[in-house]
Amino acid sequence: MPSDILKVKDLINILETFPADLPVLISGFKTGYDCFYLPQLCNLVHKPENMYIDGEYQIPEVGETPDLSALILERSQRDD
Repeated sequence: MPSDILKVKDLINILETFPADLPVLISGFKTGYDCFYLPQLCNLVHKPENMYIDGEYQIPEVGETPDLSALILERSQRDD
């Protein structure tokens, strides 16, 4: 696992420096900012050769062995 991946303990330490009632958003698909689903634990495969639009980590396909487990903050999907 690459050393630049933020760990839960690091995120907690960072978040504790902010007011507890401050909203949390993530970047939108192209511009702006969105809400995200509740965090979930996922097993992932590292694919650094992927194009930037696909993400460096993916859910394993059939027959692939996960490289790591990570807590995921997934952007909420809108159909408008």
